[in-house]
Amino acid sequence: MSTDITTSDTPGVARRTVLKASAWSVPVIAAAVATPLAAASTAVDLQLRGLSGDSVGALSPDGLRGYSIPIVAGMYARALGTTTPVAAGSTLTVSYDNRLMDGPSVTIDSTPGIAQAPIVNGNTTTVIFTLPAPIPAAEPGAQVMLGFDFSDRAWFEDIEPFSIMLLPPTGSDADTSNNGWTSEAEYFDTTDAALSATWRPATIVNGNGDAVACTVLETVTITANAPGDIPSGGQVTFGGPQASNEFTPPYTYVAPFTGVTVTSAQLDGVDVSSLIGTPEVSERPSITVNTAIPAGQSLVLSLAVDVISSAPGWVWQSGYVQFFGGNDRDQLNNNVQAPPA
Repeated sequence: MSTDITTSDTPGVARRTVLKASAWSVPVIAAAVATPLAAASTAVDLQLRGLSGDSVGALSPDGLRGYSIPIVAGMYARALGTTTPVAAGSTLTVSYDNRLMDGPSVTIDSTPGIAQAPIVNGNTTTVIFTLPAPIPAAEPGAQVMLGFDFSDRAWFEDIEPFSIMLLPPTGSDADTSNNGWTSEAEYFDTTDAALSATWRPATIVNGNGDAVACTVLETVTITANAPGDIPSGGQVTFGGPQASNEFTPPYTYVAPFTGVTVTSAQLDGVDVSSLIGTPEVSERPSITVNTAIPAGQSLVLSLAVDVISSAPGWVWQSGYVQFFGGNDRDQLNNNVQAPPA
């Protein structure tokens, strides 16, 4: 379907979690109702809109490559160019890689669709569902949900495309460009960002007048383990210590930082300060790294982090720093907890 879309106020479709992978959505098209079709034409114009779902994928056995493919979980179906609903009996055709998923189900406004016998062609399975409810012309349309039984994540070099197509029960569709959707697997090389940090001591007085020893982030080193350059646009995020306004829950928290400045940025000894974003002062400051880090090299950020001197309630020493950037194959080494004060 067309990707020339804009956001509107039409409600979205609830997502299903798919292998705890990344979510995505296509905003509902904000368009006026099309001019009614000529009276002599029997064609209707069905539209799929407001698609949402999740991306599933896996890494190669050596961790150096990965793939990701978007899978639709929900959408709206609507008839354009008319004020009359399209009668029950429209069909939704779903095609997918049967190594990733199987057992598809479809509902329209919570009513189960009727599945025809699956058609299997190698690694691709196609199932046609008859929708037992009409497709309205009025906003937002009928809610259509898809479900699958997903297999364990596995690596394949040749993932088949995922596709859906909605067709009216009789006659033809006036515009088939807006009632189908196809996604293909994206293959990518992975990276590995390894993080280390140093911390300085600080003291914050809690509401009882007790001086609480804390540690505050001082330097962050991001190393790009070969193979794979870490792309520009990564984010360093850090937090802690924590402080509250009260001694009893529910707690409201005090922003612990009063100032955050990057005082130096060295990429293998080369000054790249101009390529490092200005951190905001918040409970969890983040810093954008606007430079790639070549494999085998390290970026060292030196920080001046100022913290509050006191808090009305409790003070906890619970600092951390983490880095997000690229398709990281090892997410266990890109976060660091502050040591005990």
